[in-house]
Amino acid sequence: MSDTFDTPSSDTSGTPNCDGFANTYGERINQIIVQLEVLGNRREELMKMPLALPGTWIHEYEVHRFYLGSGNLETYCYAKWQAKEAIFRRNPKKHGHRGKGKFTKHQHIGRVWSSTGLGTEPEVKAARRELAARRELDVIESVITDIEAVLLRVMPQKNDQA
Repeated sequence: MSDTFDTPSSDTSGTPNCDGFANTYGERINQIIVQLEVLGNRREELMKMPLALPGTWIHEYEVHRFYLGSGNLETYCYAKWQAKEAIFRRNPKKHGHRGKGKFTKHQHIGRVWSSTGLGTEPEVKAARRELAARRELDVIESVITDIEAVLLRVMPQKNDQA
């Protein structure tokens, strides 16, 4: 049974009394700081890109249309921005105003695909890139916050008080 577990005498790198502990500990903190800098640089790159609004997502839905002339039933898939709160400016309607207020919870993006062979519109591709960038930025900011909180707990802080 001693073959499967490390005994305290065989591995002392994690104990505070070991000479190598300070070096290993310091090296790990330095690696974390380097990774924090890499994440910060990526965050700056993402901030320069077009981003989806916070708390939004892309909703795809299908519309079926029957064409009397040809007798074909065609299917179109569209994408729209969706949010829990009304944050998108409502477009003015040609024949009066539908809905309440100046804002709405969704905004049309464009066609994703159709059974007629029409492809994805460029606006949909751009929206997907914006959403991917927003999600990556949100994850990076969360990770940076977590790492900074851990570093504040483990690194000694200077006391500026007299």
